[in-house]
Amino acid sequence: MSKNKYIPLTFDTLFKGVFSKHPDILGIFLNDVLDLNLDNIKVDIKNNELENNNIKEKKDNVDIFVILNDKYYIDIELNSEYFKDVKRRNISYLYRITNLVLDKGSKLNELDDKKIYQLNLNCKTTKDEPLEGVGILWEMKHNKIISSNPKMIIKNIDKYTKLYYNGNKEKRVVWLAIFRATSFEELESMLKYVLDKENIKKFMKEVKLMTANDFVIHAWRKEEWDEYVENQKTERTFNEGRDKGRNESTTNIIRNMLLNGADLEFISKVSGRTIEQIKKIQKQMTS
Repeated sequence: MSKNKYIPLTFDTLFKGVFSKHPDILGIFLNDVLDLNLDNIKVDIKNNELENNNIKEKKDNVDIFVILNDKYYIDIELNSEYFKDVKRRNISYLYRITNLVLDKGSKLNELDDKKIYQLNLNCKTTKDEPLEGVGILWEMKHNKIISSNPKMIIKNIDKYTKLYYNGNKEKRVVWLAIFRATSFEELESMLKYVLDKENIKKFMKEVKLMTANDFVIHAWRKEEWDEYVENQKTERTFNEGRDKGRNESTTNIIRNMLLNGADLEFISKVSGRTIEQIKKIQKQMTS
């Protein structure tokens, strides 16, 4: 049994790392979730950090951009938190990928031979958000579809998770429910419905390797803390203790990273502290 602390796949660093390392499993995932019905899957991960040119946006990159069988161009977005402009942002990514396909020399009429998807895996949603949604270009006056390519696909992780625990073991349901697994054991038991033994072994090995990685551990702890602060009531008693608690938590993280031999510049980037502040903590540890 692994001694690593379990980190869920809703953490995008883990999600990107595991699936990018194993394109064959990523292909199976997409084939099942998007109901593509492909027999032989060729996977080409073009870029798992498609650059975002708008510096004002919440995130600086998309999660994974992949091409299946030279036909399906898919931007996978794991939205770990809800914010009101998420759909607008994802629409901009969808059409950026369309432009990217054209930039590769395709003519407009050649887009008919390609399928462009923007797959949104929404982990935090509003109460009234449906199980899934499909975004297409619709002409309202005549009430008809102008184009279904490109297409935005929205999946509500929490609602799929409820389906799974209510007994639905369809492949697309299981794939989307694994993001809410709470332990290595639970994740492995869920994967038995969608992968063979060899691929389960590869997937679990990668998850455990990443959850033992110092960068992933400290990035996850920082995200946990940021989420905790964000979700608390802004009452005076909380505000008074918040800075003290944050400082103590960050100092403990820095101490652990120093003990593990992490580089000072790396620690500064993760913790937000200056190198001089980190050296001061280092000196206190040795005095």
